[in-house]
This record gives sequence, C-alpha cells and structure tokens, in this order.
Amino acid sequence: MRPDVLVVGGGCAGLSAATALAERGARVRLLEARAVLGGRARSWTDPRTGEVEDNGRHLVMACYESFLRMARRTGGADALRFQPRAEVVLLREGGGRTAFRPEEMPGRAGLLSGLVRLRGFPLRAVPGAGAALREAREECAALDGSSAAAWLSRHGQDAAAREALWDPLVLATVNLSPETAPARLVASVLRRALLAGEGGSRIGFADRGLDAAIAGPAEIHLRGRGGEVLRRRKVESIELDGRGRFVAARCRSGERHEAGALVLAVPHREAGALVPPSAAPPTAPAWRDLGESPIVSVRLRLDRPTGAPEMAGLVRSPVHWVFRGRERGAGGPERLALVTSAADGLAGRGRDEIVALAVSEIRRFLPLARGARVVGALVLKERRATPRFTPENLAARPGPGTGSPNLVLAGDWTDTGLPATLEGAALSGERAAAALG
Repeated sequence: MRPDVLVVGGGCAGLSAATALAERGARVRLLEARAVLGGRARSWTDPRTGEVEDNGRHLVMACYESFLRMARRTGGADALRFQPRAEVVLLREGGGRTAFRPEEMPGRAGLLSGLVRLRGFPLRAVPGAGAALREAREECAALDGSSAAAWLSRHGQDAAAREALWDPLVLATVNLSPETAPARLVASVLRRALLAGEGGSRIGFADRGLDAAIAGPAEIHLRGRGGEVLRRRKVESIELDGRGRFVAARCRSGERHEAGALVLAVPHREAGALVPPSAAPPTAPAWRDLGESPIVSVRLRLDRPTGAPEMAGLVRSPVHWVFRGRERGAGGPERLALVTSAADGLAGRGRDEIVALAVSEIRRFLPLARGARVVGALVLKERRATPRFTPENLAARPGPGTGSPNLVLAGDWTDTGLPATLEGAALSGERAAAALG
C-alpha cells in the first residue's frame, strides 16, 4: 500500500517525525540504511559480555520538551530515570570533588547561587557570569558571530571560571572547544536547561540502553498504527515530478518507494547529495560542508568498586566525563564509561593507547581505582558524532522546508536553534511533521 509519508532515516529525528505523523493518523513507511534503528543514539549487544551497550553516552534533560513528548508518545519515557535534583559532580586529581547544584533557588538566582557554592569558581567572576546569563536569557544580538570563549571573556570569565564550569558545559553540549563553539548555541543551552524553570536541568539516564528509550518503543508505536519499518534500505536518489513535487525514493537495491510526501532525516552530507538541485534551499552548498566533530568513549570493566560517582566531570583531564554502571548480578565487575568530546586528537589513536590513557586518568582521579584490575575494555569512536557548528556557519542550517512542497528535512543539523542533541533531533522531527500539514 502506498504510504502517506515516507521517512528516510531511522535516527532520533526520523523517529520523532514518523511517530508524530503516525499519531495524527498518517500511514508512514520508514526506511533505514542500517540493520538497526537509532542512528547515532543506538544500542547493540556486546557478544563478549552479553551486555547492552550504547554507541555513545547520550543524556536527557528534564527541559527536553520535544524529546520527552516523543518518549511519552511511544512509551519510551518508562525507560528513563531522572535525578531527584539537578547536580553535576566535578572531580579533581587525587579524588577531590565538588558539586554544582544550579537549582537551590529558581532561575538565574539559583544558578548564581550554585556558582558561589562551586569550589574552584572564583567569586570575582560571579558578577560577570550574571551579566552573561542575562544576555543568554534575553537572546541578545551580542551573541551573534561570537565564539563561546570570546563571549565569556567579555564577561570576565577567566581561566579559573572556565575550568570550573564553562568549558565542561560547552564540551558536553556543543561537542566543540569554547574557542570554536558558537556563543548563541551555548546561550540556548543555558536558557533552556538552567534558566527556564525549576527542575529543567535534572539529568536523565537510559539505564536499560538507548534502544529501550528511543528506537524500540518508536518502532512498536509505528507498527501499532499501521506503519512500516524497513531496514537495510539505503536510499540513493529522490524523484520529483514536473511540478517539483516528490514522487518516489529509489534504494540501492533498485526498490522504488512512492509516497505522498517525504521526510528526509539523514545527516547533512547525505541530505546534500540526495536533495535534487531544483529543490535544494539556497544554503545547501554551505550545509553540505558543515563538517563533523568526533566523540571517543571507553568502556572499562574493573574487578572492584572505584568510588566513582554515577556521573562526574574530570577537571584538567583529556578525558572529560566518567559514568558508573554495574554488571547484572550481585558482585559483578564495575563498569565505567569514559567520554572525550571534541576528540579530534584522540580519534586517530590506536585502541591500546586510548585504553591506557583512560585507565591512567581513572587512577589519577579515583584513588580506589589504583588497585583495581581491568578485566575488559572497549573503545567506541563516533567520528561523526555531531556537526561542527561555528559562529560562521550557523546561518547555513536550513529549516524543514525545501523547494519541493512535499519534501521536508529533519535532523539535529537543521536550524533548531539548539546544538546537535537528542532534543535538537526530536524538535527537528516535530517541525518536519508540522511542515507537511
């Protein structure tokens, strides 16, 4: 049966669009090039351990309105667990730790109070931080064309202030160094996560894996509403009719899929190659060249507890974050996931060198880990983890519309006003679905 809408791409953006359309009664067919759904937020089972692994550590925040709408729509919200209150632990060499709690009081006052209590954040930088937060809340024009580093510097955020808070925040949310990341995207994170209201900055975890929260429930939702999900369908071309309307997508296998409309929810490079020139938005040449920024993750299995918090940032370390998990069953090895964002310098190194670095850093920051034996290690490199947004290329991000009235775009690379996060992907899917009417 000819579907109402064809969705190409089974990542978070495509699943968001597909489930939103199905909820409105549309017959949806989703094509995914891989054998699994989820895109850059997918799960798989490690054959050596039998454990479910995610291809990268993706967090959810309570302020993720679009993502949580999708999760509630599909039932994936049941697989998410949120902090009872917002807290980010920061570790220093030797085991010293401090916690940033931005919600002691509502809004900007609570964030400033959290800064005052954050060990290592200089009191002299607090007034300037307040001014920066005011600009973020008001979406000032002063943010345009500025890097996060330049913006913070204008507000007196020196090296100590950046080390204590700003640099970890920028790396975690934009996946770029503050010298490269656009101030406007950092401001959008502050505005939504830390300034929008009580509870918005609480962090959520997909304890049973990303698939249990995203792809699995979304597929069930689609099929339950008469939709189709077809894997291993690599789309190679898009056909338009003489009026410029979408007609069909053709796969590498030769399959041809006709539909009343198309949501193209693939990464920017693939989208640039697939959108016919007559339908390409004016910014298409620029968004094809947005570039990518990698993330490298190391999963360690240790023979004893290390005292690691559930989640913590590492100050002055080439490894930025550590997450603690547990094997199934009592007394199993401790599992640690170590994440390096904007990992251009690390992604090209060999597995043994990356594992050695991770083990060295864990022992440097967690004294209890110094006597622990590593019983397993896995290195995951997501070379195209996020687009490489800069102050110069933000304007290249397209909206959902194209030159074809029934062909729309979705993806965290499109113009959501947000960094390339799960929320940005889900929001782009919602906007693509809405653009089809």
